[in-house]
Amino acid sequence: MWYAIGATILVVALVIVAARRGWYPGKAGSRRRRYRRVMAKRHPKERGGFDPRPVVNTAAFLVLVAVISLAILGLEWLLPRDSLFIDIFLWVLGFALLVLVAGAILKQGLVFLENDPPTVSLLTFFGKILKVKLGEGWHFLLFRKFIFGVVTDFAHKQDVDDTVKVYLPNGAPMEISYSLTLQAPDKPEHLRTWFFSGGFNGVVNLLKNILRQRIRSWANSGVMGPQNHREALRSDKEATKIMLDRLRRDQEKVDKNTFIYLPYGAKIIRLNTEQIIPLGKLADAIAKTAEEEEERLAERVEMHHLRRQVYATMRGLSLSGEQALEAFQTERGKVEKKIEEKKYSISKAAAKALPKLKPINIVINGGSGSSS
Repeated sequence: MWYAIGATILVVALVIVAARRGWYPGKAGSRRRRYRRVMAKRHPKERGGFDPRPVVNTAAFLVLVAVISLAILGLEWLLPRDSLFIDIFLWVLGFALLVLVAGAILKQGLVFLENDPPTVSLLTFFGKILKVKLGEGWHFLLFRKFIFGVVTDFAHKQDVDDTVKVYLPNGAPMEISYSLTLQAPDKPEHLRTWFFSGGFNGVVNLLKNILRQRIRSWANSGVMGPQNHREALRSDKEATKIMLDRLRRDQEKVDKNTFIYLPYGAKIIRLNTEQIIPLGKLADAIAKTAEEEEERLAERVEMHHLRRQVYATMRGLSLSGEQALEAFQTERGKVEKKIEEKKYSISKAAAKALPKLKPINIVINGGSGSSS
């Protein structure tokens, strides 16, 4: 009886596996196999590797059923025969063992892949990373961490900022800052290389080393790079082009050149040079020069405005240039004029004598004076 049950389960399992792999005969099987061949030719890089989970899971289930069947047969041989109670007991025991063992295996192998934040995952088989991408949600991995496993990394876009200190051919110290947006690749073969390179942190370190070396060689070059700090401050676009050319040198050939796919699995979406600034005493000297230049410009603007206002005052009030300038500067607060009021006290006798005083006119002519 148990042999018949085991054989039936084996046949059902083989039929399921054959149906999933497209091995069953007939027109439907031919259409499915032909469709797979066409899609494999159209998208050769989008095809993942072989997923051994259906075969291994089926084999493990058959082995479990066989072991339980042999255990039940052994008990049946040891216990008395021709007893309805013994038969029922063996059936219940076998079913209970199958449920308990299968439940324990199912609980140990279930894993949930998070989708907040989004993640990318690949299947591992005895520690080897396969080209089998696992989507978000629940998955069953038989004897997880022993037979099957999973490696996971973040899938959302992440910004990376870096700063490089360089010296120009004339010895001027400069600091170049750049930023890039990095994302884990979608295709299983690129994703496998991504994990081999250390995931996000490993790929970021590789990119930083490559870009730093390229920026330093460009800045120190006496031919390609800037010759002084004035040229360097205007070279942000050229620095971005130099970095992109360096990355495209390692780029894999893809159909659409929207992104940059690198051999170590990186998918670069954006790359910009943020700023180029001087350092040390050079920065102080440039700041001082700029401040002096702004002061000179402010003085020129102020003098131009002063001339216009003085000319307008001269015409409007019929004043001389000196009077107009004095009036305008007084109004602006550049020249201060005060009106003081003083009161004096005199005696009554002096006050009565004041109306009797006559004015004295002094005429100066040729160095001689006369009074009247």
